[in-house]
Amino acid sequence: MRYFSILFFVIFQVNCFAQQSDATMAEVTEKIQLRLMQEVENEIPAFKKQMENEKEDTATIAFKADTFRVERFEAKWLKLNYSDYSMKQATVTAAKMYDALLNKYFRKLLKILTATDKKKLVDAQKAWLAYRDSEENLAMAVDNEAYSGGSIEALSDDASYLDLIKQRVIMLFNYYDLIKQR
Repeated sequence: MRYFSILFFVIFQVNCFAQQSDATMAEVTEKIQLRLMQEVENEIPAFKKQMENEKEDTATIAFKADTFRVERFEAKWLKLNYSDYSMKQATVTAAKMYDALLNKYFRKLLKILTATDKKKLVDAQKAWLAYRDSEENLAMAVDNEAYSGGSIEALSDDASYLDLIKQRVIMLFNYYDLIKQR
């Protein structure tokens, strides 16, 4: 009976702790998101200074600051609330932020290419967008209830989508940087 009582007490305490931690997680409202972004913006000057001390060029510093902003914002969000719903929202928001960077670095690269190479970039980007959309459609099909692996599967799909966009941003910047370095 004594072991049963101890086991019951331990299970009860663990269960209460788990429920308490979920209950104390704050919803990440728009107001909180703005506060998090302001915190990140306040960290950017020190981050840029560190890059300058490492003798990085201006374009690389700007790019690293852009990606730092997204990564740091997502990390701060998840530190506040790591529920499945919040992780999904943080990942979707980070993907939107990277999508904005995708457009930014596409335009920067487009400005420095010759007319012939601009067409190649536009064609490549259209093909990449079709690939991205096809991957998203496949992920949604596999995420169907018939194949469902639970809530973690949807989070994995969102993270894969985010990684796809992030990798394209990096690739576009690398092309841009390669040309600017010459």
